[in-house]
Amino acid sequence: MFQKRLFCYVDETGQEARDALFLVAIVLSGPDRDQLAAFLLDVECATGKRLKWHRSKFTDRVAYLRQVLPHPSLRQNLLYATYQRPASYLEATIDGVARALRAKGATTARTTVIVDGLRRTEVPRFAAGLRARGIHLHKVRSLREESDPILRLADALAGFLRDLLEGRPYARELQTDLGLHEVVLRA
Repeated sequence: MFQKRLFCYVDETGQEARDALFLVAIVLSGPDRDQLAAFLLDVECATGKRLKWHRSKFTDRVAYLRQVLPHPSLRQNLLYATYQRPASYLEATIDGVARALRAKGATTARTTVIVDGLRRTEVPRFAAGLRARGIHLHKVRSLREESDPILRLADALAGFLRDLLEGRPYARELQTDLGLHEVVLRA
């Protein structure tokens, strides 16, 4: 599917000391990422979802997910990986991205990986870790989720999947209503 150009947006949840579960959420997009970003901006405006998932009202979050998750270009391009208190969150994130790209058969695509909040000093280590796992990279970038709607989708996906794995009723209902077993893949 992604033969030439791939964009991989990454966010995580669970680095707090009290969290047993660490989750890496990945959104893949091809050359149509500008159209996807425009769609996501329109949905954010229509639903009132704020920039950060945890700062948005619950009803806005649910409305956002109901409109976004069924989008055809996202079908099977939303992935996640989970870890139980990894020794290194950076290594777990690298592993999650590599697993997602392998699951999609996208190891040879010219891939740009955009990671939320990656420190400048971690970028070379992140790139080297992916290359060591057989991933062909164009580059690794660090962005803040506030600056990109697809990265905000990765943030929303991480928050929603965490709620789903913790058994929150709204998340189970959305999973059933939207048929998410066909949309969101475990890497």
